[in-house]
Amino acid sequence: MSMTFAAAAVARPARAARGSTSLLRTSLRVTSTPSYSCGPSSSSSSSSSSSPRQRRSIHSTPRTHRFSFLISHSFQGKPPDPEPSQSGRDDDDDDANRPGSSSSSSASASPSSTTAPPKQIGWPPSTPIGQWLTTLLGPDGSAGEDSLMVVRNDAYPGDVALGVADGVGSWSQNGVDPALFSQALMYHASQAFAAAEGGAADEGARPTKLLERAYREVMSEKGVPAGSSTATVLTLEGETGVLRSANLGDSGFMVLRDEAKARPPYAGVVEEGDDLGRGRGVPGKRPLPGTLYRSSPQQWAFNAPNQLSKYPDSMLAEMRRNNGGREPDFGDDSNPRTANEWSVRLQKGDIIVVASDGVWDNVWGKEWVGLVKYLTQRHREHFKKKEAEEAAQAGKGEGETTEKWEEEKTLVEVIAYNALQYTLLCQFSEKKRSPFEAEAERYRIRFPGGKIDDISIVVAMVVEE
Repeated sequence: MSMTFAAAAVARPARAARGSTSLLRTSLRVTSTPSYSCGPSSSSSSSSSSSPRQRRSIHSTPRTHRFSFLISHSFQGKPPDPEPSQSGRDDDDDDANRPGSSSSSSASASPSSTTAPPKQIGWPPSTPIGQWLTTLLGPDGSAGEDSLMVVRNDAYPGDVALGVADGVGSWSQNGVDPALFSQALMYHASQAFAAAEGGAADEGARPTKLLERAYREVMSEKGVPAGSSTATVLTLEGETGVLRSANLGDSGFMVLRDEAKARPPYAGVVEEGDDLGRGRGVPGKRPLPGTLYRSSPQQWAFNAPNQLSKYPDSMLAEMRRNNGGREPDFGDDSNPRTANEWSVRLQKGDIIVVASDGVWDNVWGKEWVGLVKYLTQRHREHFKKKEAEEAAQAGKGEGETTEKWEEEKTLVEVIAYNALQYTLLCQFSEKKRSPFEAEAERYRIRFPGGKIDDISIVVAMVVEE
């Protein structure tokens, strides 16, 4: 029987002036000995009821397959901004020039374009999707307009699916809660994977297929009047260790592997002609030392990623009128089949990081490698010391008091938690050069420092029986 572990939440500092000392106190620290409470969705919080919530949780798949996956997730919704955004900061306006955005002719003509942004973020707890979110994030957990999923297959419990979705915030200018779309998308994808009769190897459980089915469900979901979202979905097969992925937009993932095991370009490539270790769509970024793969974003313009979208009938009618009565052409948008696909056979010790663009816009790939390496080393040192002390107290040999995978379980949580804290520091910094700043410069746009956004992180480690 697998257990769900939830560690105590850590309050995010209140939003203050960029670079202020109150933010700098949120320093990077190694939480090598977190306290756990067992049971589904158990959690505690040191933040006030009015503060944004953040959570991190650990899961382990049943140990009946060759491979198991230790998974932890952390998340943080961006703080509310009572003032209009300036210079594009904190806007999440990825669809700024699309039909349906506040700057397009169709949106400005829409009757709902002047509607006040809804106060509710996401699905109410009384709904099936709201109940699913409560189980995953805790009763007061919120990832803002982001959503994520960690789900086990019913027939093959050793197979799991991971995902993140980033709802487009500018829909709030049209009176639409952006979180409704992203949360519904992850919910329906998780339901489809859990029900797949053949587990992760099932054709219907392929990540792109999951996105297709989830998108169809969202399009018919009456509780989602409109919205857009990027999406990244991965499946991990316990029997073979195969990872399969679909990435649409600028959320994404990376696979870290020990440098001694990773041979360029991709150490996971198997026999020629097999579908593992190869992909379809935009090739991954150039691997860094210590990484096996880094996904590339799909964008049609600066800060404008491909998305899955749902438009209200009134807006579609306006688009047809503006298009001479013809149906609007969204190109590669709103088509799950255009997602980048990649698959590989994982190895013991591989670490998979799935995250929304709130992470990738602020943390460089080389920083991820350095952070994971540092945390692993420090955690190992602390764990060996703790193990020796506990063995001495119990009068047993070293290692006899340690539960199976105890070190790995706590390490995964340490990575997820500290990655969240480091991303927060990067978001609020105006001095550290961010990936988003570098990308903006390519378009001759000045955007110093980090980009404040919602954060969703899922970290998985591969262990072998």
